[in-house]
Order: sequence, then structure tokens, then C-alpha cells
Amino acid sequence: RQAGPWQELHLTLVCLGTFPPWLINLILSKHYIAYFCNAGRDCSDIKDNLMAVVPKIPSGIYIINPENTESSFEVFCEMDYMGGGWTVMQRRTDGLTDFKRSWADYTDGFGNLAGEHWLGLKKVLQIVSQKDTRFQLHVALVSKDDITSYASYDDFHLDSETLFYGIHLGRYAGSAGDAFRGYDQDQNQDTAPFSASDVDNDGCNPSCSLGNRTVESCSALHNQTGWWFNQCGLANLNGSPEDTESNERTNILWNTWRHNGIPHHIKAVTMKIRRIPTNN
Repeated sequence: RQAGPWQELHLTLVCLGTFPPWLINLILSKHYIAYFCNAGRDCSDIKDNLMAVVPKIPSGIYIINPENTESSFEVFCEMDYMGGGWTVMQRRTDGLTDFKRSWADYTDGFGNLAGEHWLGLKKVLQIVSQKDTRFQLHVALVSKDDITSYASYDDFHLDSETLFYGIHLGRYAGSAGDAFRGYDQDQNQDTAPFSASDVDNDGCNPSCSLGNRTVESCSALHNQTGWWFNQCGLANLNGSPEDTESNERTNILWNTWRHNGIPHHIKAVTMKIRRIPTNN
């Protein structure tokens, strides 16, 4: 059947890792989204493992098994963007997936891996906590006017669930500005714990003053979405519009990406992580 963006045709579950190279190439040449059973620990590892047998590794849904975990799960791997090997942890494209979710949903993940989705904090933690690994975070943005930009961090890891998956970022590079850290310490979301509509870690105790507004919950301010809020801040890539006030389907916030001082209206974003070499 014909499928939407990021999809071509679905193939019944196939463990390509058990097939000879010539058959793998034949299957991939038919432009199917193929499922690789335990082909690697993450998308970077899959790329490294398959390069010897597959001339062009396709983007698609793969099954990974992070090191030192007993769980295997599906992820979307981007193999044709900036060298490939990217594990997608979040994607927004059309605003049709509801990001107004509870803590449990943000922990476990939701959405369609081939389209809009949030992979889940628990799964991302398993990926980035592997021994002797280091990951970078890349945020790819597309404006309503089809202008593209990005923000990249050369280190990315999360705290444990007991510490509410606090985010830790390395050095910034890019063209969209460092919205995670903002312009001053009050806006800095680096090291902030994750918050959702039912778990409040946003630093507004009991409230924050934002301009002439008094805010008790950043999640409530952002229409019950989850993010690493610190007195709200300048970034929320999970943002959702107020249903009664806007006909727009997305309200993604990266407030340092501006044109003539006005923030771009963002229609699409992908958050992806990739292994980077270590000295270990």
C-alpha cells in the first residue's frame, strides 16, 4: 500500500541480520522499510555493522538492543542525514499527534515511529547510558517558510528516573541559537529535570514571573506538554497550541531562532542522537 512521508511500503518482520549479504541487498533495493532484528545497540552501531554488507543503508525502523539492558525495542534510524547513524528521539511534522501527555506517556513514549513520535525518556536513557559511549544531540528545524536551521550539542546525557531525567548538554554549535541555555541563567534549561502536566519540576516554586504574567506551571502554560522546563525557558519542542485560541497545528518553541528579531514559526522538528568517538 502507499504510505505517507518517511514510509514507503511495510514489510512483514524480517530479521535481516540472519540473511546473506546478497539477499539483504535485494530486499533493500525494493525500497521497503526493513526491520533489523538486534542488528546493533543503537542506530550508530547498526550503521557500523551494516556498512560492510550494504552499500546504501536505508532510513527506517530498526530493532536495537542497548548494551547492559535486557530490552529490545524499535527506533527510527536516519541513515541519510549528515553521515547517518542517527537515532530519532522526537519528530514533529504535521501536528496530528497529541503531545499533551502525562508523565507516564513521556517516560514510555508515544506516536508513530515512521511519523510524529516521542521515543520515551526511559528508552533514550538506556541508549545514552551505555558503557564507554558518548552521544551528541542534533535538533533540525524547519520554518513555515521552509527555511531550515539546526542546533547541535557535542555531548548529551540524562539523569536517572529518580532524578526526573535531568538533561545535560555539551557545547553548542549551529545556526538556530542555543535556546536550551537562553540569554541568561534564569532561562537556562541545561541540567533541568523533566516536567509533565502531572509531575512539576519546573522551578516555579510556588510561581514564576514571566513579563507581566504569574505562572505556577510551565507545562500548563505550554498546554499540558512535557519538557525540561526551568522557569519555563526559551525552548519547548513538544509545544502544542491552545485548542480554543489557534487553528495552527503546531506551536514548537525555539525562541533564539529569529528573523529581524521575530521568532520563526516552526512547522517541523526532529531531535536525534548519534554516537561520537571517545578516547576509551
